[in-house]
Amino acid sequence: MSENLSLHNNDYVENQSDAGTFDIADLGLSPEDFGTVSLEEFGLSPDDFGEVEFDAETVTDPVSQTARRPFSGQLTTDEVANARNEVDKILSEAEKSKERAIEIVLQDGGIQIITTIGRDLSPDYNNYSGYQPLLLRVEKNRTITDIQEDIYKRFCFFKGRNIEDHFNLNSDLNKNGTKELIDVHELIDNSRVSRRVPKRRLFGLFSLEKDKFEIEPGPNYGKPILHKDVVEGGKDEPAVLFTYYIPPQSKWACYDGRSGQFLLAEITLPETEANELKRILETDPHIMRAIIESVMKKRLITSNPDAWDQPYKMGDPLRPPYEKWDAELNDEEILILTEPDMSEF
Repeated sequence: MSENLSLHNNDYVENQSDAGTFDIADLGLSPEDFGTVSLEEFGLSPDDFGEVEFDAETVTDPVSQTARRPFSGQLTTDEVANARNEVDKILSEAEKSKERAIEIVLQDGGIQIITTIGRDLSPDYNNYSGYQPLLLRVEKNRTITDIQEDIYKRFCFFKGRNIEDHFNLNSDLNKNGTKELIDVHELIDNSRVSRRVPKRRLFGLFSLEKDKFEIEPGPNYGKPILHKDVVEGGKDEPAVLFTYYIPPQSKWACYDGRSGQFLLAEITLPETEANELKRILETDPHIMRAIIESVMKKRLITSNPDAWDQPYKMGDPLRPPYEKWDAELNDEEILILTEPDMSEF
């Protein structure tokens, strides 16, 4: 996780008695309105700041090293208004990005979400309790085994691990404090076909050996898969797959009270919209949480959307316990993989 700079009231002076006090309540705000700001968003790192000098005469800007006017602890009406406008602008842009991301997925995404639910939420094509796929505009869905194998290979490549080690991906993620993984890559055709190779026959009539079959690349092997070929009503563009994975969690209970709830989502988008969503997520990967929530409540569990936010049957809400995870401040809370296609890995 990148270095984060938390904005808290009265963190800007070395000695409050020297510089007076300033309460962000003067702006009609509270600390919760700020959250955290990543230094990387501004092209900075902690090393860029060095020592911040404070004295009664001037305050030295650690970036530009230019002197500012003494801070008296009082803001003019114009300064308060400007600060309020800047905060509103930041919050507004963040909200717009989140709304745009949700719009992209609901409008163009082929979606599969796999999690553990009761029969009351199971769609007609399933009609059973347990972990199962919830589908939206998907022509052909992949199995959970195929998806996890794909994540496993890409995780190995990204982390420089040997794929032959056969380590437990879920344990490895949880050990590193990684509760959420986002993987983004273009869909490439890696289909293969079986070709019959006949043996030579004695006098052209019979043979003591059986024909052999060889596996070779299919006719479209290595070519981009089109969005319209995998998503109902899709576009004539290369398809890009976003995978969002929360491995089984010991402190997140399924509908029947057993621990180990998980969530696995696949979102397939046309290349143009995928590039836009990728830029949004690179700025704030937490927006993926809002996307999944919107899809679940507005499209996939419409018969009981409250199951997302409230305890579901004998278990926890279907919504992951994000607040608990955020409070733990893990090093790799959300891991993003954006490596090239891994079909040959």
